[in-house]
Parts: sequence; structure tokens; C-alpha cells
Amino acid sequence: MLVQAVYWNGLFNAVIDWPLSQMLEDKLNKSLTILVCAKNDLENLKKLAPQLLNQNGDPKILIVNDQSTDETVQYLENLSNNSEQLNYLNSTKSIPGKKQALMDGLSNISEDFILLTDADCRVPKTWSEQMLLAVGDKDIVFGFSPYQRAKGFLNKWIRYEAILTGIQYLSFAIIGTPYMGVGRNILYRKALVEDGRVLKEHLNIPGGDDDLVINKLATSENVTINIHPESWAYSAPVKNWGAYIKQKRRHHSTSWYYKLKDKIALSIFSASWVGLFGVIFYLIYSGHIWQGLSLFLLRFLLTLVPCIKLFKKLDGGDLSRYWIFLDPLTAIYFLFFSLFMLLPKRKKW
Repeated sequence: MLVQAVYWNGLFNAVIDWPLSQMLEDKLNKSLTILVCAKNDLENLKKLAPQLLNQNGDPKILIVNDQSTDETVQYLENLSNNSEQLNYLNSTKSIPGKKQALMDGLSNISEDFILLTDADCRVPKTWSEQMLLAVGDKDIVFGFSPYQRAKGFLNKWIRYEAILTGIQYLSFAIIGTPYMGVGRNILYRKALVEDGRVLKEHLNIPGGDDDLVINKLATSENVTINIHPESWAYSAPVKNWGAYIKQKRRHHSTSWYYKLKDKIALSIFSASWVGLFGVIFYLIYSGHIWQGLSLFLLRFLLTLVPCIKLFKKLDGGDLSRYWIFLDPLTAIYFLFFSLFMLLPKRKKW
């Protein structure tokens, strides 16, 4: 209970107190390229590309086709022929995940800053401008990437879990211990990532193109965040539990490669959550019902206010009403995926 209170009533206040707008300096004389890697994502590109071409400031756009077998190449060629702003290239080497596509893209960018997103994301016209305005003298800007709303419990859970993940990596970044970002919405200074050679350190795993790069390059001095709603990149959620489990398994597989201090901090957070509800469930099961319910009520009251504030700030105001159910379910989720990580790893993206 005390450990959880340190996170919810202490550390996470960093996000609650963080200003939405941080216009540190004018974006003039800052060149930017938006980089997108796509594999058999034609329908998503048809929705995203017009939004990228409509960005304030007319940034350059580079889309890397990672050996697609649909009509992606034809679509990108048509776009590039009709726009000086957008270019594309084909990645031909085959290694697990999209790291090769990213390295190919990074090697072909000469602008000062690189803004990453995915083909299945949707962005407002202010997105790239907002992210660039927040950089100041930093090398990395962590953006936030919520999921689009839809009906059903799965959608609510996906949105909630993304917010919970965001609360963690944004809070740690603010206090000076960045450990990950999300590749759907992150800005790098080109001089920091160069040609993407840092990606070569983990070519044996399909994931890690965002969080492992951050774990390697980010410091307390070179990272800032931007959580203004006009800087959000919305992502399309999966529509069934099987796809969700595969997605989360891929995301969690990279955490083994984090720095030791980051693994300890994250493990304490999840283990204390599981342990707290383990005690609550045991008390109720063993007949100490009032003690168990009292512990649960105290936990609920301690976390309710920060939960409401955080969820509202990160596009989840409608989810705070379900906190009383999401809280114990999260303990089960943490336990489930800690066991799931023991299964063989995937080799595709």
C-alpha cells in the first residue's frame, strides 16, 4: 500500500502538474522530416498520408515501404509524383521487426529533427508543429499516443492500459529517469540518432525500436515531453483479444533489455500492485472479509483523485468511473503477462 502510494500520490503528480503548452522557442530554422515505416498497410496509409500532407509548416515526409506485398508501392509512387513534400523508399533487407526499415529511413534524412509515427495512427494538422515547438534545447521529445474510442470492454481496456503506460514513462521522464517512449509519437534530433546504428545492438529481436533506443540514448538532460492534445497521435486499436495478446507480448518482450535500475523501478510498481491485491484476495478468501474490503476501500480512496486527474489529462476521463474494476483487473494483467513472457518470442512485426 505504501509503495503504491509513493507512485500514485507522489511520482505521478509530475504528469498532473506538467503544463499542457510548452512553447519554448520558435520553430523557425528547424527543419523536420516525418518518418513512417509501413508493411502491407495500404488502407492505413490512405488515411494517414493526407493528414501528413496537411500538417502546419509543410514538413518533409519520408515513408519506408518494408517489403509490402500489397499495392503500397504503387500508392506511394503516385503520392511522391504529385508532391514535392513526400518521398518514399523501399527497404529490401529482411531482419526481424522493422529496425532495418527505420535504419534505411534514418540514413536518408538530412533535416535537423525526425518525428516518428506509425501507419495506423491519425494526427491533427497541428501535430508536427506542436512536437517541434516543445523541443527547445533537448534532443528527444516524448509525445503521447492514445487509442481511438470504440464500443466494448476491449477498447476501454486498451485505452486504459495505454494511459497507464503513458503515466509511467512520462512521469519517469519528467523526474529525469527516462526509460522508454512510444514509436507512434516521438521526436529525435537527427544528430543524436544519426543513421540509426543504435538499432543494430538488438537486431535479434523484432521489437525495441522505440523503448530500447530510448533506454540507450536518453538521459536526464536531453529529454522533454509534450502532452498537449494537439500533439497526440491517435492509434487504431486491435479488435479482438487474440490480436491484443500478441501485441502486448511483443511490447513486453523488450523489457528484459532495459537498464537494471529501470527494470527494478518498474518491477516494484507492478509487483506491489499484484502483492496488494494478493493480500486483499487472500483476506477475503480466508474469511477476513471486512479486513480485506477495508484494505480495498483504503486503496480506492488513496488512488481515486490522482486517477481522475491523470485520466482526464490523457484522454481517459470517461474511464475513471471504471477504476474500481480496472484496479484489481490490472493486478491480474500484470501477473498474467509476467507468466506469458516465459513463452517463445515472436520474430515478426
